[in-house]
Amino acid sequence: MDILPLTPEQIKSDWDYFSKAIDAVVVKASGEMTPEQVYEAAIDHRVTVFHIIDEVKIGLLVLSDYEDGYTEQQVLHVDILYLTDGNLFDVYDLLEVVAKKYDFDKLAFSSTRRGWFKYLEAAGFKLAYSFSKEIV
Repeated sequence: MDILPLTPEQIKSDWDYFSKAIDAVVVKASGEMTPEQVYEAAIDHRVTVFHIIDEVKIGLLVLSDYEDGYTEQQVLHVDILYLTDGNLFDVYDLLEVVAKKYDFDKLAFSSTRRGWFKYLEAAGFKLAYSFSKEIV
């Protein structure tokens, strides 16, 4: 299994797959982003988009990074993970390798889906809750 970074041009040329993946994640996770917003973030270098490959394309991954304001640790954040095949743990094992290669201190993700909780302990994640409310 490997991840291959996509340029904005490559995203555009595979738009059907890209938009389908983003829309599927938005529906499952009650997300608020659109494929166009993710694409714009990629153009602006705020996120990096990858295909997940295991001999063939099996998913889409969107990563961002930031520095923790208190610990100054470098955090690699999984914004979007879409798999059509493959094992979730293999993806996280691969991301841990990527995080180490590029000197990140932490790997993080957030989700509104309770189903993720059963994977957290097995994958070595520390459970943390985050709440948000839209201000209108």
